[in-house]
Amino acid sequence: MQKRTNPREGARDEVALGLPHLDDLTGCHSTDQGWVVDMPLITLGGNAVRITVLPAGDGFTVTDDGRALADAEGAGVCATDFRLAASAKAATYGVTIDEGALVFPMVRPDQVRGAVITLANAIKEILDKLADSVAAAA
Repeated sequence: MQKRTNPREGARDEVALGLPHLDDLTGCHSTDQGWVVDMPLITLGGNAVRITVLPAGDGFTVTDDGRALADAEGAGVCATDFRLAASAKAATYGVTIDEGALVFPMVRPDQVRGAVITLANAIKEILDKLADSVAAAA
């Protein structure tokens, strides 16, 4: 048996074996650092909601890497309005906001798939609320 040199390989191996079943999500591909999942949800800017999954200790971090904020700002929403809308949804979904990124900071391998879907839905709800605000102001 080959010895692991990277402590994160154990968690990565669990994902590779399909425990979180990321492979059945549309648009999932691995990167050097983890996985990226392009969800079939469209943002204000017309992009797919993209979620990144990174190994973190014995689990994973699931994040949008600040893409929702960037998308909202690109549509003319100020960062303060985004943070207000995101804070309300973050509390509902148990998501952390870290410098504009929406994050599930510590997710067990068996929770990754659900965290990806939950985060994508939270982002879609946040951006839909902001789109309604932008339309009402126009």
